[in-house]
Amino acid sequence: MNQRRRWPLHIVCLVVLGLHGTATAAAQNQRLESCRAFVQEFYNWYVVLDAHHDYTNDSRTTLDDALRLRPKLLNHELLTLLKDDSAAQANADEIVGLDFEPFFNSQDPSPKFIVQHVVINSGHCRAFVRGVEQGVERERVEPELIQRSGKWIFVNFHYPDSKYPVDENLISILKMNRDERNKTKP
Repeated sequence: MNQRRRWPLHIVCLVVLGLHGTATAAAQNQRLESCRAFVQEFYNWYVVLDAHHDYTNDSRTTLDDALRLRPKLLNHELLTLLKDDSAAQANADEIVGLDFEPFFNSQDPSPKFIVQHVVINSGHCRAFVRGVEQGVERERVEPELIQRSGKWIFVNFHYPDSKYPVDENLISILKMNRDERNKTKP
């Protein structure tokens, strides 16, 4: 008789665990979709910003516009490093900072960027983005994001096609540029 009483309890536990797993999976799917949508919206905006950019005016860059118009999309470290890099470049006669467009991973970006998929691991979202021109996939860039106060922010950009480990991500490149500039200061 004691075993009969346990069966319903076991069944209730299995049902509760099953419902919890379904709710957890739904919440995870919602986070994945919100990250994907956030990254795609950013690229849709940034591609248009880049398309209207006047590259003949050296005092203004698309990156500077993004830093000015949407600084809250970047975490503090990334924002600070990008601003420092941009300021150093603005005051130099030669390239002392980034020599490519870091959000596109290109010097001559495609007209469209598509988020192919996203993954979440340890609270970080990684988006797999491809530049597309006339149906051909070109650039590969992998933004890394976290949620802060319920909103996604970029913490780094990864470059899976880089030849050298130091060039694998934007933070590393910006720190390397900063260190090189500091070596040449009088």
